Amino acid sequence: MIPTNGSAGGQPGADTSDNWVNNTAGDCIKQSSKPPVGLHLYIQIFNRKRGGSRKTLDRQSLPMPLQYLTERGLLKRKPRAEWAAICCPVHKGGAERNPSLNVNMVDGHFRCMACGASGGDMVALHRLITGASFLAAVRDLGGRFHD
Repeated sequence: MIPTNGSAGGQPGADTSDNWVNNTAGDCIKQSSKPPVGLHLYIQIFNRKRGGSRKTLDRQSLPMPLQYLTERGLLKRKPRAEWAAICCPVHKGGAERNPSLNVNMVDGHFRCMACGASGGDMVALHRLITGASFLAAVRDLGGRFHD
């Protein structure tokens, strides 16, 4: 039975801030009008359990930047010291006349001097060039995860 007189079950002093609804089985259940907040909202959105095990990427298993750029034919000029310049795939589809994307040969972080595209490692560069997801990019590069 659904309460209709503003009190739960006709009892004076009962909590009226929650709604009473019928579920599919016909039972009268209490439905909260308050939205989830904090950790409950996070779990609801991302469906993660607290304290779950996450694997970390073994960055040593990724190719060196020079090897990656050479294999794909992206180097237009000889690298200078720790930096190499390639054509940026973000603007003009990589068909620019002068290379504007500088890639660090030590760890692979990069920045385009024309459009500002930047990233922190070889996975980000590969994702920028191919448009792949993170896991697909790691798989393409031969990267490994460990606990």
